[in-house]
Amino acid sequence: PCKRLLGCSSDAMARVIYLVFLHFHAAAHRPMVNGVSCGQRFGSATDPLEVPDLEEYWGAHRVVTCDAPVFWVNFSVSGNVKRFLDISAGSLHPFSSFGSERLWDLRIDALVLAPGLPVLETSSLEIDVPAGSSGVLLKSADDASTCRHAETELNVKVYQGLCGYFDNFGSWGVYSSVLLDRHVEVDSPGLVAFWLRGLRTGKFWVMLGAAGPETEDLIGTRRIPKASCECGHVDPSRPGDPFSGHADFWELWTPAGEGLPLVTQCAGNPSRESYCSHQSTTSSTSTTTTTTTTTTTTTTT
Repeated sequence: PCKRLLGCSSDAMARVIYLVFLHFHAAAHRPMVNGVSCGQRFGSATDPLEVPDLEEYWGAHRVVTCDAPVFWVNFSVSGNVKRFLDISAGSLHPFSSFGSERLWDLRIDALVLAPGLPVLETSSLEIDVPAGSSGVLLKSADDASTCRHAETELNVKVYQGLCGYFDNFGSWGVYSSVLLDRHVEVDSPGLVAFWLRGLRTGKFWVMLGAAGPETEDLIGTRRIPKASCECGHVDPSRPGDPFSGHADFWELWTPAGEGLPLVTQCAGNPSRESYCSHQSTTSSTSTTTTTTTTTTTTTTT
């Protein structure tokens, strides 16, 4: 019923997505930041988001703005033992996010920087890195109508002509596109940069660490940073989750045609108002959150 939820109310959409969650298996992952980030927060190699460890799969949601079009994370390798770093990324999928057509042709690229990797040819990169850096460039598949590009153990499947992944957030779940899904062998601490190809605005999710079987404890007990972003719809009356807070990152109840940010090229240095039209600024807050399996306590630092 309500195929693709066209003509459904937002509440009906949420109910159908919840029912889909009850009938499909999905591998869980844990948030490495509580809420959606954007802007300068995690927007440089000197202020990266930390991947807590490489034993679990850790996720984050990012809104891309032109003041910081690259999202940076760092990772450590326990004992400097060679191992695979799994990296997945994608955006919104038409199966769940029906008003998000503006995002469906976005492609996400990533750059892994770490000692021991090949020396990069930096002249052809879209982003700035120091000359002589060692790393591996990971590019999204141009054609995501199949899942042949998937390398990790992420449970991907083609839905409505686009490679996707059913992701759960406790009591509910959504389908997201899977545009990047790669292994990289590392034996030293390093950085990973993510951006939208062409340096455009938009939004994406990322996961890093070890892709694998379902995790019973979705939240865990790690202390993780907290972030928020005003470039998008936020509704405290709607159910929240540790990844997005009360932001409608997946555009499940945002009216069609009103999703933010709009997609635009950053080359012309557009104003934030031009792609985050309901706000004159895009901001991100920095606090620390202690997560547990049952409660979330936030302490402002």
